[in-house]
Amino acid sequence: MSARKYARVEKVTNGYVIQVGGPGSQQRMKQWVAESLDDVMNLLATLLEDKKEKAS
Repeated sequence: MSARKYARVEKVTNGYVIQVGGPGSQQRMKQWVAESLDDVMNLLATLLEDKKEKAS
């Protein structure tokens, strides 16, 4: 079983909502709210760094 994750960013009136999860993992999906696109990029970069460290 692959543990492929995905991130979805949705524009809302007061910023952005980022949802991170895997296929069929609605109950384990994490969600963050960011106020600017910079915050979104920083958060995604942090998440990717976490994944790299776990993989190595």
